Amino acid sequence: MPQLPTGLVHGDIFFDNILFEGNDLTGIIDFEEACNYYKVFDLGMCIVGTCVENGSVSLDKAKSLLAGYESIRKLEDTERKVLPLFSEYGAIATSFWRFRHHFITNPHSQRDNYLEMVAVANDIHQKSSSFRNFYL
Repeated sequence: MPQLPTGLVHGDIFFDNILFEGNDLTGIIDFEEACNYYKVFDLGMCIVGTCVENGSVSLDKAKSLLAGYESIRKLEDTERKVLPLFSEYGAIATSFWRFRHHFITNPHSQRDNYLEMVAVANDIHQKSSSFRNFYL
């Protein structure tokens, strides 16, 4: 794997961890998954957590997210190439977390919500060439 930039990542940017007042972002919570890791992982996870509509990643939303991200920090070419893979990785990691949480850690909770992320991972994988063209 090529060298990818690392740094502090949140690791779980979903709408339930983002605070808003009206349309203004006021904070991010739940740093349980925060660690030093690939920065592109955080972006891929954020795409999964904020750009999914009806089990599919909205390329329009992902494009807007990417534009906003790059207004602060430009992606390296290597990050652009692996962003679809890291988006799929984010969906798979979330699916695993949900499966573990609902079948092992807390077996009396909602059991099937991990399947949503399985569908998202499959969607990303099936559209990998579209995602590559989009991100590059």
